[in-house]
Amino acid sequence: MSARPLPRLTLDNTAFWTGGKGNELLIYCCARCAQWFHPPAPICPDCLSRDVGPRPISLRATLLTHTTNHQRWYPALVVPYVVAVGALEAAPHVHLMAELLDCPASSIRTGMALQITFLHESDVWIPQFRAAAP
Repeated sequence: MSARPLPRLTLDNTAFWTGGKGNELLIYCCARCAQWFHPPAPICPDCLSRDVGPRPISLRATLLTHTTNHQRWYPALVVPYVVAVGALEAAPHVHLMAELLDCPASSIRTGMALQITFLHESDVWIPQFRAAAP
């Protein structure tokens, strides 16, 4: 049993949740206007094209904000843990929320470079952040 609730896979989100198997972050991109967007959807939010699909994107991001969670929402979760929001390096308007691992609270700074890694749980690969080397 997983320590956390896992997403239900759908036609639109399966690539996002399983891309980590190949160490890829798969984010939807529009073939017509080249706009990246997340969460995944069947229609481009900018030009309304249906010619959209998942494509690999850089595993680097920039920290926008974070919070430290002290609430044990599930018995197996270890607290405290840091939840961070990062702007993807290759598409800064696309933001991803994920756990920030192995980073002391005193080292966390808005604007710091992040590297995306993956936690394999059941049939999904959950994106997580780590501090990236400068």
